[in-house]
Amino acid sequence: MYIFLVLLLIFTSCTIEAAKPLFQSQTNSANLFYPEDSQGGYDTLTGNIEVAVTSNDLIPQEPTSITGFGSTMKRMIPANFSNVDLGPEFCKAYEGIDLSTRVKVVLFRGDNTEGNKGYYLLVNYDVVAVAADFNIKLLADLAKSFPLLNLTQINTNVFATHTHAGPAGLSQNSFWAMAVCDRYNENLYNLVREQTIATLSQAINQLTPIDAVDEVNTQLEGYNYSRVDNMEVDKSNYFINFKNNGRSLGCINVFGVHSTWFGQDNLKLSADFAGYAEQSLQNATGANTCVFFASTVGNASPYTPPNNNYVAYTNQYAADLLQYETLNNPPPQDLRFGTLFIRLPGFEVNYDGCGVDLNPISETLLDNMLVIRGKDITNNITKIGWFYMGGVYFFMFPGEPLYDVKQTLAALLPLSLPEVETFYFLSLANDHVGYVMMPPTYHTESAESCSTLHGPNAANTIMNSLITGLKQSEQ
Repeated sequence: MYIFLVLLLIFTSCTIEAAKPLFQSQTNSANLFYPEDSQGGYDTLTGNIEVAVTSNDLIPQEPTSITGFGSTMKRMIPANFSNVDLGPEFCKAYEGIDLSTRVKVVLFRGDNTEGNKGYYLLVNYDVVAVAADFNIKLLADLAKSFPLLNLTQINTNVFATHTHAGPAGLSQNSFWAMAVCDRYNENLYNLVREQTIATLSQAINQLTPIDAVDEVNTQLEGYNYSRVDNMEVDKSNYFINFKNNGRSLGCINVFGVHSTWFGQDNLKLSADFAGYAEQSLQNATGANTCVFFASTVGNASPYTPPNNNYVAYTNQYAADLLQYETLNNPPPQDLRFGTLFIRLPGFEVNYDGCGVDLNPISETLLDNMLVIRGKDITNNITKIGWFYMGGVYFFMFPGEPLYDVKQTLAALLPLSLPEVETFYFLSLANDHVGYVMMPPTYHTESAESCSTLHGPNAANTIMNSLITGLKQSEQ
C-alpha cells in the first residue's frame, strides 16, 4: 500500500513539472538511468583462473540514516528540511553499530578471447539495494582508477545483500529517496568510493591461481520461511571456497533470504543476517572474506534465532551447510559471462496486489497518468547479466525475484537451453526495479505484490531476455 500511495502522489501531483529535474537524466548532472545506447556483450576467461576475495568496513563517520521499512520509528513525519541544499531527510540517523557493514570484492583474472589478461569483477555492499545511477557513477570512478582492468558494464557487476539496517544515501534519484529513506549523501558516496578502490586494490595485489575448490549445492531446512501465502520457499544453498595449496582464497555463499533480522524499530547499523553468515563461514573455513549473495529473496525471510543469539544461529547454519562439502574439486577451466540492457514494461499500479478497489474510470485515469508521467521520469532500461563457472550458471536480477520466478525459469530452460542444469539467481544486482513475480502471484494481495513497479510481465521480460542472451553468447 505504501508504494501505491507514493506512486499516486508522484504521478498525480500538480508540482511534477517542477520536480522533473530531480528525476530526468537529461536535465540533471547525475546519470540516473542507463542510457539508450548502453552496450552489453560477452566474453570468456580461460587458462589458469586466478581469484582474490577482499573486504573493508563501511562505517560512516557522521550521522547517516539507515534504509528500512519506513516505520514511524525510523521515518520523520514531516521530513527534516534542515539542510535544504541537500534535500529532505526522510529517516533518522543510526544510533550505534551492531555488526559492521562492508564492501566486498570478488575479482577473477584469466586469458580473454582477445588473448590478453581479462578481468571479471563482482562488488557487493551491505545496503538495501543499489540503484542504476550508483552503478553508473561507481563504474566510472573504478574505470578511471584502474585503467588496466578495462572495467565496463560487461565485466563489472554491483550487488546489495539487502540488509535493511545498512547506510542510506547512495542514489541521487529523489523518487528512490522517498520510497526507501535514502536521501543522497555525497560524503557517504565518497567513503564508499574510497573503500571500494582500496578493496579492489587489495584484490589486485592478492590475485592467486585457483588449484582446487570446495563446493556445496544443497537444500537446507529451517533457515528461511515464506512470507507469501501458499508459496514455497527456496531452500537452495550454494557455497564455493576457492583454494590454493590447501589455503582458502575466499568464499561465496548464495542463499534465498531477505537479510532482515533487524526489524522496523531498529536504529543500529548492521550487516544483519548476511554479515553474520559471512562471519560464521569465514571462521569455519579460515577464509579472510566470504561474500553473501541474496538469491530468490522476494518472499523469504530468516527465522529469528532463540534469544536473538545471531552468532550461534549462523554458526549452526555454517555447520549444516558445510557438512555437504565436496572437498578439493578441480578448479574452474573457464569463466563465461555476459550482459544485456533491456527495456522493462512501464510503471503500473497493482490494484489487486495493493487491495485497492477503484472504479474503472478512476483506474483508467490513473493508468493514463502513469503512462504519461512514467515516460517523463524513466526510460525503463535496466541491466541483466549472467556468468558460468564450474558447471553452475548465475543469473543476475535487478530487483527482488520471488521463488515462483525461479520455478518458472527451471521449467523453461530445458525447452530452450537443456545444457543449463544448475543455476542460481543473484538478485539485487546493478539496479532495483522492485519485486519481480509471475502473473498469478502479482494478482494476489500482499506487501510484495503491491510493491511491484513494472506490472505482471516484468519477470517474463527478464527471463526471456536471459534465455535470448545466453543463446547468442553460445553461438
